[in-house]
Amino acid sequence: MDLIPLPRKLSKKTGFFTLPTNCAISVMDDCPRETLLPAQQLASEIEAASCRRPALLRSLKKEQHGIGLSLNSRLAAQAYELSIAKERVSLCASSAVGFYYGVQTLRQIVRSCGRNLPCLEIEDSPDYPARGFYHDATRGKVPTLETLFALVEKMAHYKLNQLQLYIEHTFAFRKHVDVWGGSDPLTAEEILALDEHCQKHHVELVPSLSTFGHMYMLLRSPRKEHLNELPVNASELPFSFRDRMAHYTLDCSNEDSIKLVRELIEEVAPLFRSKYFNICCDETFDPGKGRNKEKFEKLGGGKLYIDFLLKVMSAVREGGKHPCSGAISSCTSPS
Repeated sequence: MDLIPLPRKLSKKTGFFTLPTNCAISVMDDCPRETLLPAQQLASEIEAASCRRPALLRSLKKEQHGIGLSLNSRLAAQAYELSIAKERVSLCASSAVGFYYGVQTLRQIVRSCGRNLPCLEIEDSPDYPARGFYHDATRGKVPTLETLFALVEKMAHYKLNQLQLYIEHTFAFRKHVDVWGGSDPLTAEEILALDEHCQKHHVELVPSLSTFGHMYMLLRSPRKEHLNELPVNASELPFSFRDRMAHYTLDCSNEDSIKLVRELIEEVAPLFRSKYFNICCDETFDPGKGRNKEKFEKLGGGKLYIDFLLKVMSAVREGGKHPCSGAISSCTSPS
């Protein structure tokens, strides 16, 4: 029996709990109403293993047999305790997310062992408060909402709780149609639906958007190529996978650059519940190689970079978010 991730503490006991043909999942009345979703997931898992769906009950007192979910207020928010005895399976938590994670472990046990569940006791809680996955939705096929829903459910099953969605040119900006033309972008309605789905599965959906470097698809637009640090007519040049990966960077001295970034942020930020906004600001390979050559030589690349970065961060804060960049872990505290 393999459990992913491994519980913090697992004690094996002798014997088995055999799922009865009239099995019931009893949720104590003081458990959060959000416990219904994982209870339904567990019922479906048991049905797949035993060809019979267990009854799903809400009860005022603990049942002596079957599977019971009950509140234990002393446990941490993401913690749970799971006990499988010969007569009963008991899952305790103090919050909806704790019950969700406990059920995911129990689902894995049912999937692995079928009707005969080994007796054991588990005490589990995560090592890190934020456990995330960064998903780039800009290279290749743009994922459908169905695909993204499935990704969220798989992440949550393995107790990941943060999804950073990188959208760049694959979001249907209302003010900037030229950015996403031909890319079959995600819409605002789809992002809202994804954020709602993430909420149900205790996953934080964090926006991630290029705001300085790596702006190739945006700066190839005839309306925006003048904002490129490199003084080239990008719209007239053939598509280049190399430049797609290695260029282009916004002209940080042009006030229209930060105006554009503000407009992009203003459209994206309100769609996400998360208080974080990943501004990226990586792959700024070009400053000083074109329009800012003289300033680069006079002020230095660091000064040019930081001055524009501060403007981007200010725009994010004005939108009610905390700016972050790079690794997932940098989004666990305000910048």
